[in-house]
Amino acid sequence: MVNPYFNGNQNANEQNLLAGLLEEAIKMYGKDFYYLPETLINLDTFLGESSITEFHKAYIIEMYFNNYSGFGGSGNMFAPGGMFIFKEADYTVSIKRFNEMMQEIDPRAQQHRPQENAAIWNPFSKDLWIIKKVDHEKNFYPNGTPISWVLKTEKYIHSNEQFETGTEEVDNALEGYFNTNSTENDASEDNTKLNTDIDDIKNSSNSNPFGNP
Repeated sequence: MVNPYFNGNQNANEQNLLAGLLEEAIKMYGKDFYYLPETLINLDTFLGESSITEFHKAYIIEMYFNNYSGFGGSGNMFAPGGMFIFKEADYTVSIKRFNEMMQEIDPRAQQHRPQENAAIWNPFSKDLWIIKKVDHEKNFYPNGTPISWVLKTEKYIHSNEQFETGTEEVDNALEGYFNTNSTENDASEDNTKLNTDIDDIKNSSNSNPFGNP
């Protein structure tokens, strides 16, 4: 039998102290990042997926960037389909601070956790990361309760998501992901220029529509 006078797993004061120390350490050694929850449009409740994903909010919160020696993953790789980017990064966030942030947004909420498929904007590397897993057992229940989440993320690959967070720093940085000129950027767009080019090729008297060698 364990000593009942030294059972820290049920000591709320010790648990709060440890949570406070972690929060202070992250504020000292971490950095400010933006947390972007996703909004699902036209959600298919049967398949559990959405045809359109949008990001309308960006909340700033301090986190600790775990990859102090560089990003994880395979990096940039060339394959028959082109170049692929496989980068991973882990972020540690205080459970207490995350709940405080979300309760400021929605006072009726009792408890929150980061969403899988939400995004993190890293203002230092100037890129976006998608949360693939929220690990609550990385720091395994110190004093009997979890005090942090480790957000396991992958480098964002654009797939027609829409970003209108209202945060100028984030929206301006993500403008490069937008297809603002469908005539030039979208080969499947139904537009006059595309149809004209197709007609020129179809009606060409040249047997080789790509020109003679």
